[in-house]
Parts: sequence; structure tokens; C-alpha cells
Amino acid sequence: MAETYEKERAKYLQHLEHDSGTGATNGAGHAFETTPLFSLAVRHAGGKVDVEQVSELVEKRLHISNTPSDSRPAEPSVSSSSGGESDLESTEDNNHGNQPAHPHSNKDILSQYGLLGFHVGEHPGITQQEPILLNTRAPNSTFLCGSQGSGRSFTLACILENYLFPDEKFGSVANPVAGVAFHFDDDDALSGAEVASLCGRGVEVNVLVPSSNFHKLNAAYQKIAKQVGGRINVDRLLLRDEHLSISRMHKLMAFNESSDTGVPLYIAVINNTLHRMAIEGKPFKFADLERRLDAEDFMPAQRNLLNLRFNLLKSFLSSSALPKHKPKRDIFQVSPGALTIVDLSDPFIDASIVCTLFDMSLSLFKQNRPEDGLVITLDEAHKYLNNSAGAEKFTEHLITTIRMQRHHATRVVIATQEPTISGSLLDLCSVSMVHRFTSPAWFQAIKDHLSAASSLAASAAEQQAMFDGIVNLATGESFVFSPTSFVCVKDGKEEKLGTGVMKVKTRKREGRDLGRSKMAGGQQTATLTGI
Repeated sequence: MAETYEKERAKYLQHLEHDSGTGATNGAGHAFETTPLFSLAVRHAGGKVDVEQVSELVEKRLHISNTPSDSRPAEPSVSSSSGGESDLESTEDNNHGNQPAHPHSNKDILSQYGLLGFHVGEHPGITQQEPILLNTRAPNSTFLCGSQGSGRSFTLACILENYLFPDEKFGSVANPVAGVAFHFDDDDALSGAEVASLCGRGVEVNVLVPSSNFHKLNAAYQKIAKQVGGRINVDRLLLRDEHLSISRMHKLMAFNESSDTGVPLYIAVINNTLHRMAIEGKPFKFADLERRLDAEDFMPAQRNLLNLRFNLLKSFLSSSALPKHKPKRDIFQVSPGALTIVDLSDPFIDASIVCTLFDMSLSLFKQNRPEDGLVITLDEAHKYLNNSAGAEKFTEHLITTIRMQRHHATRVVIATQEPTISGSLLDLCSVSMVHRFTSPAWFQAIKDHLSAASSLAASAAEQQAMFDGIVNLATGESFVFSPTSFVCVKDGKEEKLGTGVMKVKTRKREGRDLGRSKMAGGQQTATLTGI
């Protein structure tokens, strides 16, 4: 007998996955658990936040902070390592009869986070000075842009600090990830990557540099360590045979090729040799490749070009280094809470070669990532993500990494002064933080790749208004576009930012900030706690 419609429908409906009670009342489940950013109100919305009570508490704190210290009342207690509850948690318990939290409450789901900043805009779903938190547990990708002095590098350091350093002042990070930062500077006045200053906060910082520029870069990073009162370990970037493979050698030997030129004959011979080695299936040995190529009958000019390439490559090979220069550890083994900076600033290396070496290093770091994953940072990305063949391949690898970030437990942060890098990278980033800039061309580049910016700036008048808003951002402020972030609370329900935008001021930092502008009349040496 044929099944009736209702019986057949009931049979199929048992396979419809319902909300499993994750604590989120709107957009529950995986999307909520992996939200890139969330507000403190959303984290406490499992019991329906009393917005009026929160506003009163904020006003109370502001009143206390503006009152002279000798006449202040005792400030309400905040969360501490002893397990004490914050005012907000106490308020929530009082409002709901001290009932225990739901086993799948928002606070359980959004359990690891770091304070990114505070909402200082006029979004109707977010209260003034609402804390905005970075979800450090879930993989996500962030794009930062802004002119010099806008606070972009400061925000980058705060993001890395949230991922790497458990500090109860700024949130709850029970399981820090491992950090990797790529840096390149073509300026001969080397100063090192600013994120190295995190060593002053207790973060383990290791730096990998080219052998040909080791002494200058080591001096630059030891200067940073001295300024912030930390320790930085600098090693040469030297590759072992086990770091290499046929595919990686293929990339390394073609790092200067461009898409509009033919492949030189000696490159074709190298490719054929690598192909034969791949067919044989033996573990790759650089000495074996060199021996095979020595047996080839190259013309003198071809041999010279091959030697130039091999000599440059050998400067990055452990087998060619003096024993005292070889690192005692595997430089691509990374640990949770530690930051490894790959700084390839060197007058002998161009941006295309840099990107090729970054590309291979990224593969090795991902291969050796710890269980809790990686945060991968591109510092001053505009200096090397150009139109070269190496940059295009590195960009493709980054795009693949972002697309597979959930499976590889990776977080990607791209910081640049010029938002003219690959539009595909901008399209994939889950958070975009736009600090102050004054270039109309930059605005067009951003508008075309951020859906919220496009929808909010459809007319010429709206575009001008948004551009004026960016130009007038104060140092440390940014417009944040993140459609999938749960930062709004409306009628007690969590909502995504969607096509909206929120204005955020980055939080203060502990320790020294080396990105501060140097002013005439003497260098400021005081400890910096904010922008």
C-alpha cells in the first residue's frame, strides 16, 4: 500500500537536524560557535542580558574612573584567578534567581576569547563602550588596513597577544595557539618586525633570518628585546633535506620565473631531473640533485645562470652551512604560545624570492602545527604581495589556507598599509578592520570587496559619507565589517552584524609599543599602555 503524504513526510522529517540547544537563540549551532567576534552582551545572553542593568553598570564604572582616586568608592570586583564572579555575572544571577547556567549556554560555547576593543559607534544593536571579544577558539581570518599612525600595527599586536598569551585582564585563553609572522623590509635601515615586542609580555619569540643578513637583523632584534625587557632568539633560516621535497624544490628552482617569459633551457632540464627523481620515489637529497645536474651538458652561459641560482639556494641549506651556524633544533617546530617570525629582509633577495620562501615555510609550519592550531600573520603585506610570480603563488597558497582553515586549525591575519592586495583574499576574510586612511583609491578597493561597505555606500552621497568617516577616524579606531559575527543583542536575542558596520576602538596594551611615532625633542621612553 502506497504511503500517504503525511506518513512519508514524517519519515523524512526525522532526518531534519534541529537546534541542539547550543544556547544561541538566533543562528545557533556551528555558525554561532565559530563566530569570529562576539560582544560581551552576546556571551551573557544565554540568560537574556538586562541591557538597562548593563548600561547602569557601565555608567557607574565611568563615574568611578572620572572621580579623583582619593574620593572614589570601592570599585566593584571583577573576575580574578580565584574564580570570583564579575559584576555582570552577579547581575545576571540576581536577575534570574541564581539558577545554574544552561549546560550549553553561550558562556560554555564562547569559552575562549580575548578583548579586542570597545564599540564606540552608533549601531542600534550594540551598546556604547560594549566590549568586543575575539573568538580565539575558532579558526577565522582577519584583514587590517590603514595608514601609518592609524593604529593598525597596534591592533595587530593586540590580536596576536590574544591568541598567544593567556592574560585574565583581557579575557580567557586556556589553550593558546602557535604564532607565525612573515616580515620583509626593503629598507636598509632595518628595524625588525614590531610584533617582536611581544617578548616583553612573556611570549617566546623566535626569529628566522637569511644567513647573508644575520648580523644586522640579529642586532635589530636584540635592540627590540632590550627596549621591552624581553628575550628574542634569532636563528638562520636553514633548510634540511627533510624539509625539502620534489614539489618544494620545483617551486624553489623557479622562484624568479614570470608568467610572461619563456622558461630557460636550464630550468627545463631541472624540471626533467626532478620529474625523474619523483618517479624513482626515493627520499629527496639535495646532493643527489646537484650531482645529476653536474652531469648535464650545459652551455657556459646556462651553467653560469644555474650556478647563480644554486648559490642563492645554498645560502638557505643547512648542508651548506658551517656546523656552528646550524640550528640545534628543527626551526619549523612551533609551540603553543610561542611566536616565530620569518624575517627575510635582505638586499640580496627580491620580493618574488621572499614570497617563494614564505610559501614553502608556510607549508612546513602547517605540517608541524600543534593540535590547537596556528595563527599566521602577514606583517606589512604590501611590501611583498605584488605582481611577481612568487607573490601570486604565495597568494594562492594563502587563499587555500583560508578556505581550509577549519580543517587545518589555522587563523590568518593580513596587515597592510595599502589594501591593493589580491581581491580574493579580501573576499575570504571573515573580519575586516579599516583604520584611518586618506586615499580615495583605497576606498574603492575596499568598497568593491566588502559586501557591507557596498550596501551601505550605494549612492555617491553615502560613499562620500563613509569615506569621510574613515578619514576622520581617531588613532586606534576602525570600522569593522564582519557579517558572520554575533555582536548584536535585540530583545534578548543574539544577532549577527550582517551587512552593518561597527566602530571599534582597540583596547589598551600592557608593556611597550614600539610602533609609536618618534617625535623631535627627545625620544619618549615611558612604558606605553595605550595608543
